[in-house]
Amino acid sequence: MKTQMNIAVPAGIGDVSWILSKLVNVSDRYDFNIEVADGAPYRTVPFLRMFPWISKADYGNFHYTDLHFGYHSQNLYTWKAIEESGRGRIWLTNNPHLEAGNRLEDWLPDLPTDFHYPINEGKLAAVRTNHILESCRKKFHFVHPLKLYGISAASYRGAQAWNTWEYEDWATFLTLWSDHDRGARFILMGGGWDDLTRSLYEEFADLCFDAVGKTSFATAINLHRNLDGYVGFSSGLGIIRTVINKKTFMFWPEFQEKLSTSWAPPDMLEAGTYDCCLWQEPESAFKKVEAWLKR
Repeated sequence: MKTQMNIAVPAGIGDVSWILSKLVNVSDRYDFNIEVADGAPYRTVPFLRMFPWISKADYGNFHYTDLHFGYHSQNLYTWKAIEESGRGRIWLTNNPHLEAGNRLEDWLPDLPTDFHYPINEGKLAAVRTNHILESCRKKFHFVHPLKLYGISAASYRGAQAWNTWEYEDWATFLTLWSDHDRGARFILMGGGWDDLTRSLYEEFADLCFDAVGKTSFATAINLHRNLDGYVGFSSGLGIIRTVINKKTFMFWPEFQEKLSTSWAPPDMLEAGTYDCCLWQEPESAFKKVEAWLKR
């Protein structure tokens, strides 16, 4: 019989994914009741409910600052210490560890790290993915060979907050890419709030398929399994793509330069199938993406 364990985690899907890469290795011994920090965009609980070894997932009555304080105050930095603590709720976050440039393997170091843990999106997600892909094939039927890439530019609000590309920069980037590869077509991905991503469709309708706000996260994962690559804003959408071991490129802000690789799968770093760079001029960034595309 499994032991029940109550875990409190951050609100971001990427943040939680890094924790799952550890917990999956003890999923045969524990049923996890996971509470997620309260905060938008509220997509993490549906993601956690994809895993049969998580008995319950819901939003908690705490925020990330509470989680950060709780994690350090409990002074439990190994899995053995957690098991022996007898605490009713375990606060878990590895963001400070990773943001300092420390490797994910070295967080809860007495547990292995499964960078490609299994995710089952379900049959409905596969059906919806097939519908999107069929729509793309019909729209781009004249393109041979057709290559489909996911794109996420996030939102106007996010771009301003993180000092990332605005519309004109993304437009330049997509133009460079389509000029370089006439077979490249783009599926715009993201939540309903990702208005910057969606706005790219207005000018690039002939190159893009608009899936922004039109998929669950389960469908987005399943769609990832069928794309030739993905380029985007640093977010859970790209991080989960590396979990399923699919070619990924992400742009990161300067203050997260160390974080940009500290969590990444070693096999993908070595092969160059995961690559990244800091936000920079679109022309310079595309040269890096162009090299990544050739790998």
